[in-house]
Amino acid sequence: VLAPRDITQQMVWDFIHTHQNEQNEDVLDLCCGSGCIGIAIKKHIPSFNVTCVDKYWGPILNTYANARKHKIALTIDHKDAIEYLNTKNHLGYLISNPPYINEANFNNTQMYRWEKKQALVADDNGLYFYKKSIEWLGKHTFKEAWLEVGYDLVERLKQEINVYPDLVATFNSEVGYVVIKRNFQN
Repeated sequence: VLAPRDITQQMVWDFIHTHQNEQNEDVLDLCCGSGCIGIAIKKHIPSFNVTCVDKYWGPILNTYANARKHKIALTIDHKDAIEYLNTKNHLGYLISNPPYINEANFNNTQMYRWEKKQALVADDNGLYFYKKSIEWLGKHTFKEAWLEVGYDLVERLKQEINVYPDLVATFNSEVGYVVIKRNFQN
């Protein structure tokens, strides 16, 4: 399970403040880890229907425990994030802090002291989750996708998004996340 950091916290607060006046929206927290993203959203916007998905049992059990501790009711699903996403034809909001570190960067840091490798490292030089998510976003209906992004992936992520001309991305480089929407003017 990834320990949430300031970047994740700021992304979640920005999401909550942006959508706090909405009602009954669906939110999908992919690669939920400890559930902190989904739980925080549900706690601050109780009418939202939040689903947390992770493929590892450790994070799923942590999410259950944290949801109970905070008395939050949400849906928790033990499934691979991309497989789960591919079962959907449309989404409300997608939010995620996916694994995005490449193997070399992981091995060159002290991160292994605190977190398991699978919580941080992704195939394809850290782009695996982004490529698969953007491919899904480019072909399906959704409101917004909020993804935490490693500073070293921004330019490569822009290239992936540009493959789909009707997707518009706003990068918050100061914090470290991207918001993707569909451009309805195309």
